[in-house]
Amino acid sequence: MKDLEALKKSLPPGIDIRITSKNIVKFRARFRKTGHKEVFKTTSDLKSAKQWLTEQDRNAFLDELHPNIIKNNKKTFSDAIKRYKEEELPKKGADSRNREYHLDWFDGQLGKMKFSSIRSSDIKEALLALEKEKAKEGIKLAPATIVRYLASLSHLFSISWKEWEWISENPVKKISKPSVSNARQRYLSQAELSRLLKETKNSKCPILLTTTVLALSTGMRDGEIMGLKIGDIQRDEQLIILRNSKNGEPRFIPLKGYAYNLIIEHLPKYSDPNALLFPSPDHPQRPYDTRSAWRAALQRAGIKNFRRHDLRHTTASYHRMNGISLHDIGALLGHKDARSTARYAHISTEYKSKMVEKLDQELFGESYEK
Repeated sequence: MKDLEALKKSLPPGIDIRITSKNIVKFRARFRKTGHKEVFKTTSDLKSAKQWLTEQDRNAFLDELHPNIIKNNKKTFSDAIKRYKEEELPKKGADSRNREYHLDWFDGQLGKMKFSSIRSSDIKEALLALEKEKAKEGIKLAPATIVRYLASLSHLFSISWKEWEWISENPVKKISKPSVSNARQRYLSQAELSRLLKETKNSKCPILLTTTVLALSTGMRDGEIMGLKIGDIQRDEQLIILRNSKNGEPRFIPLKGYAYNLIIEHLPKYSDPNALLFPSPDHPQRPYDTRSAWRAALQRAGIKNFRRHDLRHTTASYHRMNGISLHDIGALLGHKDARSTARYAHISTEYKSKMVEKLDQELFGESYEK
């Protein structure tokens, strides 16, 4: 009895002892707080009772701070994805397809988890799974790709935290992102360009040639091209009005020559100015998925280490070799920061150097060599 009395005196506020009819000691936790319903829980050990009280206190605090967090505590990651697709994704314009692709992948990893219970450690595990999955396909994820996946996920959590009040923080903010180098300057040689155009023309994908030529002619991003609508094509002015660019400002892009002819051939099939220019045949509200056809064309053309985005680098590099200023190249590509265009600064000098060397060989051959 003395031990029992000593135990009672040592109990924290809100917990007392109950003795069952079979003389078994139980701990009853009681949570009382102004403005909240009084609740009880009986457990067989003191530790569980203390944990339960702590959880009730935390929930009450969150309920006062963010009432919706407790109300939506049972929402899953998939529930958040669904709402985000309905409310936020349509606002993302040209970038919506990539964001949807990233979030769908995370949905496969985290979909069944309670949204409020997801921690940064869960996201890190998902990223490791992503790297392993790509490694099996023979692909090593670049730091920039990982950053893009995290950016899509971070926006989902930020909206859920700040606007929906489903959670109390953004766990992605705790993850250290890999450093990204923008030094990549892969572009097509004239021989590669010729082979690629031939294979895109022979592709079974009906829009691969048109979208590839458009990318090379204008320097537009793939997301910008696939997000184009019929009304964005100004036929008489030979212009594309890019209303939803990456930097948030509209761009006016000249549409000339081969690219113009291909687009004009493509336009008569459609009439609604709000319809996508390159819609999926199965889902008209979504852009056509050309990824498989693109990879197959690269393989047939024998082109390695080349991404769709490198078409944009090719456009910029050829403009620079033709003597176009960095300022004008940046304006065409829609660069807000001059540092984004600066990567092409050396190309003109390199190209001129090769021209001089080639002429030197033609004029003098090996006459100067010992």
